[in-house]
Amino acid sequence: GVHAVLTTFNTTAKKYNRAKLADDGCSWQEQLFPKRVRFIGDRVAMVVADSLAIAKEAAALLRIRYRPLPHCVTMAEAKEPTAPKLHGESNVFGEAEMNCGQWPQEEGLVDTVSSFRVGRLHHGAMETHCCVADYQPDLPALTVWTPCQSVFSVRTGIADLLELPYHQVRVIKGTMGGSFGSKQENILEPLTALAALTVKRPVKLVFSREEAMLSTVVRGEMEFQVHTKATPSGKVLALEVDSQINAGAYLTNSLDYIFAMGDKLGRTYAIPCIRYHGRAV
Repeated sequence: GVHAVLTTFNTTAKKYNRAKLADDGCSWQEQLFPKRVRFIGDRVAMVVADSLAIAKEAAALLRIRYRPLPHCVTMAEAKEPTAPKLHGESNVFGEAEMNCGQWPQEEGLVDTVSSFRVGRLHHGAMETHCCVADYQPDLPALTVWTPCQSVFSVRTGIADLLELPYHQVRVIKGTMGGSFGSKQENILEPLTALAALTVKRPVKLVFSREEAMLSTVVRGEMEFQVHTKATPSGKVLALEVDSQINAGAYLTNSLDYIFAMGDKLGRTYAIPCIRYHGRAV
């Protein structure tokens, strides 16, 4: 009842970014089945079988040996000069700088300095991530059904990764339900499409709640240092923010968050001076 077992040794080594369409250099880091497993929830193998019960039984028979590698688990550790590098020559990516206005120098202003952090976030929509794909070689045509936020993002991501012409990939958007950004990324769609291409049969892939929380990286931990200058009556005259986001094993959409946070600093109040520095680690 097992039709295929997909691993790093029999699938494409091409890199991609589940959160982006255009290749912007350092963000092209992920593989369908990486040779180096970088976090709990990273993919090692995929069993394609006639039923869920058979697939689970076959997956339990896999024997995998892991060799621990040097690693960092905090942003402070990752920024040390001697830290092992995950991608390229540095663990710090995409530093964002935004400045406007003059920092106030007058006497009598109230200085406030604070720091806080926001933990890693999983959106927890009622419906977990799921996808169905079917490949018809006689046409040829690959059809993907997915409750995603963007059919063209999925179409482009799958076609580029699996090297298919765009007109041979059709994406049908199901009822999305909750997303909050979590179904904006191509997480299960490339895997399901690859499986359908391999076995030439319809394939369904559904995450359990545990799998969704372990394997969908949707927003990283963030740390902030905030410096404000205000009048004694409470009017904010200047705001300086230093932020960093823990991207984890792959950059995915962390650069978008860094720049988006800087863009939104002045939207609630009219602040004459804003200084912002952000980075993804």
